Amino acid sequence: MRMTQLRKNLLVALALGCLVLSPALTAQTGNPTPLPPPAPASSSSGSAHPHHIVRFGASYFSPSVGESFDISGTNVDIDTDNALGAFVEYEWRFSNLLGLPVNIGYAKPETTFDVAGVGTATDDTTVTTASAGVNLHLFGRGWIDLRIGAYGQYASFSDDLESTYGFGGTIGADFSLGENGLAIVVDVRYSLLSPDIEDVQNTNLGDLDFDPLVAEAGLAWRF
Repeated sequence: MRMTQLRKNLLVALALGCLVLSPALTAQTGNPTPLPPPAPASSSSGSAHPHHIVRFGASYFSPSVGESFDISGTNVDIDTDNALGAFVEYEWRFSNLLGLPVNIGYAKPETTFDVAGVGTATDDTTVTTASAGVNLHLFGRGWIDLRIGAYGQYASFSDDLESTYGFGGTIGADFSLGENGLAIVVDVRYSLLSPDIEDVQNTNLGDLDFDPLVAEAGLAWRF
């Protein structure tokens, strides 16, 4: 009897405790503390990578000129020496693998006209080239950026040769010097150019296979 009364008292005490605690529990569960918003996911689109590249430096200009022409039985030999030059290039890297380069080159090789029985004339021929094309970056973006490309080209000559259009291909690489955007540039370009020869002894000799091979080396700034 005594134990039964004790159990009843305990049950009454538990019921009263639940009634007292229920408003606090309801307030906590009904208005939970808001969680902090999740941190934004980091983008993997590569937007932090450079999209613009400026290259500049020195070049070694080597035209494949060495032809002979016959003018009314008179032999005319034309030869152009190798020369040092300079270049500057801008490339818009619009995707991870592709870019649009614009290149300006300058060189001043020496051209020799040797007319049998008449004599030899030598002239410094200023060659200025402007080309635009597309580059394929084989390894994407990295410390070593290997690329191949194709381009169309306009070439202007100072004397003896007329201006012309052509096309060509290039292979090169940029070697990064660190996080500051600087890189070392090496590049080889080969162009197919056939300028017309201006009149020699009042005779039009036709076009000349100029076809220069140009090696370039310098610096790049990627931003």
